[in-house]
Amino acid sequence: EAIVRLGGSYRPPSRVSVFVGTTDGNLERSLNYERSSLRERHGTEIDRALRRGNRYAARVLIWASAGDRRHIVMMEWCRSSPGAVGRNDAYLVCPTCGNLYSSRYRDFYCPCCQTDGRRFIRVE
Repeated sequence: EAIVRLGGSYRPPSRVSVFVGTTDGNLERSLNYERSSLRERHGTEIDRALRRGNRYAARVLIWASAGDRRHIVMMEWCRSSPGAVGRNDAYLVCPTCGNLYSSRYRDFYCPCCQTDGRRFIRVE
């Protein structure tokens, strides 16, 4: 209901696929899917929201798209050299709003939603 009120639409998934494999293989498959999904969409949802004058929905979609891209980049960075000596291969996710941080530069509070930085989730 909230999605529709913000100018979007929702269809429940028609088919759910379950993959069985190694963690790294599943992660690679997920990253490939996300990359192709972002390439195919080209911001069409954002353009549609802007054309309809729904700047709030466009802002949320832009924020979500940027977060997706940052997740992909940071996960690939963490995978590039797992367990490297002296390297801090991790990033942090705010559990409230999903904002991302390098684990080297953790804020004391999330600047987006003011969640205490000690609650951030570490992704390695």
